[in-house]
Amino acid sequence: MQTEKNIIETKINLISDKEWLINNFDLVHKDCTKVAEMTAQNLLNDFKSKYPNDVNGEPAYCGFAWVVVYDVKLNTKLGKAMKACGFKKNYGGGISLWNPSNYHGQSMDIKEDGASAYANLLSTYGFKAYMSSRPD
Repeated sequence: MQTEKNIIETKINLISDKEWLINNFDLVHKDCTKVAEMTAQNLLNDFKSKYPNDVNGEPAYCGFAWVVVYDVKLNTKLGKAMKACGFKKNYGGGISLWNPSNYHGQSMDIKEDGASAYANLLSTYGFKAYMSSRPD
C-alpha cells in the first residue's frame, strides 16, 4: 500500500519528466477536477445537514471562483495541453480555469473550496497554482 509520502514522491519524479506532464495533462486535469467536485459536494452536503430548512439550500454568499496558474504560457506545449482542458489567458497574469468544481449553484463558498482543492492538488505536480475569487 502506498503512503501519502510515496504518492508525493512518485508525483515529484513525474514532474521531472516534463514530457509526461505535457502528454498526460488531461489525466492530471481529470484527477484535480474529481477532487474539486468531491470537495464542493462535501461542503454542500455538510451545509444541508446543518441547515436543512435553509431557503437557499447553500451558503448564500454569491460569487465566482477559479484557479490561476503562473509560469505557463498558452503558446507552449504544456500551455496547449492545458488550453485543451479549458484554461484561458488570465488578464491579471498567468492562465486560469473558471469553476473547476463544476458547481452550478450561486455559492461562492462552495466554488472557492472546489477551486482551492483543484489548485492544491495541481501544486503537487509542480505548478504555481492558486485559488482566486470575487463576489457577484
